[in-house]
Amino acid sequence: MTYLLSWTFMRFEINFAVAVAMGAAAGAGGIGFELYMASGHYYDLREVGVITYLVLAVAIILEAISTRFKRRLQSNA
Repeated sequence: MTYLLSWTFMRFEINFAVAVAMGAAAGAGGIGFELYMASGHYYDLREVGVITYLVLAVAIILEAISTRFKRRLQSNA
């Protein structure tokens, strides 16, 4: 069960990162599109910084949640 949980969270984190990258590179929508607009069109470095920190915070929170779930599953097994 821990392997399945690890794989699921890993894929979710990868998909999150790809969605941000695609939105930033191609203007595909979502948070990446906001990053694209802030950095390319109206060049607001504060907004770019906030978006970058929010993406980093979400990635760290996802990692913390997955680690907590894995520990809980390992201790119950």
